[in-house]
Amino acid sequence: MQSMALANYYHILAISQDASAECVRLAVKRQRRTWIKRLQAPGADRRREAEERIALIEAAGAALLDPQARRALDARLARRLPSRPTTGQAAQGAAGRAAQGAAGRAVQGAAGQAAHGAAGQAAQGAAGQAVQGSDWLGLASEFLSCGDARSAADAARKAATQQAMSHEAWALRGRANFLSGRDQAAIAEFTEALRICPECDEYMFDLGSVYESTGRDKPALDCYEQAAQIAPENPLYQVAISGIYLDNNMPEKALPILEKVYANYPEIDEFTFYFAAALNETALRSWTPVGASRVITKHQQIAPSRCVLGRAQRLNPADDNLRAIITRNLQIVNSAERRRFRVPGITSARKISAGIAPASALAGRAGACCAMVIFYAAMPSLCWAAFGTSPGLGIAVLALEIGLLCHLSWRPEWKWNQIDARGITVIRATSAGQRIEDTGR
Repeated sequence: MQSMALANYYHILAISQDASAECVRLAVKRQRRTWIKRLQAPGADRRREAEERIALIEAAGAALLDPQARRALDARLARRLPSRPTTGQAAQGAAGRAAQGAAGRAVQGAAGQAAHGAAGQAAQGAAGQAVQGSDWLGLASEFLSCGDARSAADAARKAATQQAMSHEAWALRGRANFLSGRDQAAIAEFTEALRICPECDEYMFDLGSVYESTGRDKPALDCYEQAAQIAPENPLYQVAISGIYLDNNMPEKALPILEKVYANYPEIDEFTFYFAAALNETALRSWTPVGASRVITKHQQIAPSRCVLGRAQRLNPADDNLRAIITRNLQIVNSAERRRFRVPGITSARKISAGIAPASALAGRAGACCAMVIFYAAMPSLCWAAFGTSPGLGIAVLALEIGLLCHLSWRPEWKWNQIDARGITVIRATSAGQRIEDTGR
């Protein structure tokens, strides 16, 4: 496994070094979804690779969202010279796993460290046999099982050079480069493996994973759909398809797929994770979009959301983060029905000030204050005038004003959200127009 102390977390999340905290969160979410389903991939090696990568993704998210840890990482990356372990050094980690005679000497020959007769030493290996493509392929597998992806890629390259029609060599090279962050090379190598063996669903799935990891969802979806056509009995590919739908805000397409998968495989934690995530996203889709968020602005949104989120919570997914998100969203739903007090007129004042002075934040705040003063000064003035006319009329006006204030200030949360959403829409639309005007676009 790649050491967390030496890992470049920006490469792991496929983001630039100046990415914002929100970009980091989105990248962590995408990478986790990409790799979680690989925990059910065929082959123990693939599952182990997924476990190690998920641990690195979690560490990357924690480090890059902590300002102090991120500064320390940036300083370390600035000091570090680009280097790569030699194949000979990597062989020491694989020693005891690979054949100790020929394998060790073959590795030295690959690194160029034993120029004096390396080929002869390799030829005189443990069994006295020459290094063949199959030997390099086995050595590449050993390196990969030790977590040394770069050395595995080098060994697989040797194997592919000596056996150009070996789809196993091309696929193993693609896996190694994928783990090393060489995504474009991995795409080319999986493509070559599929050219040689076009009916291999595992290679198609691996190629889709590379595309998904780099944010290329359309080719990733195509790969997953082709893998599902080749092996329709494998539920992993259906889950991969639904993962693309979830990443593209289409939970309504993902939910029926995951419903069927979960019904047949309720004991698999990774499938439960995706099903719970789809239920959560489905509930949120029924809420009203406000800016980049969604809020409950209608009473009709509460009961269905509570039902769907309650079901997601009862699934009890193994992922702590997802459980916390579902619990928090369910709390939002429950609080939407509760009434609370708030001084009325604030949102209306903001809308007025936004229309009067959209270019100045200070003028906007001053306009809001003036609007509030005018609104609340008018009420006692009206009451005073009514008392001057007739005490009975004054009492009636006072009771009416108190009742109106109570009605306007004691509302359920969803109603306040509805009022705020209108104000936010007006203010943000004005600001967007100002930005366009300022940039000359």
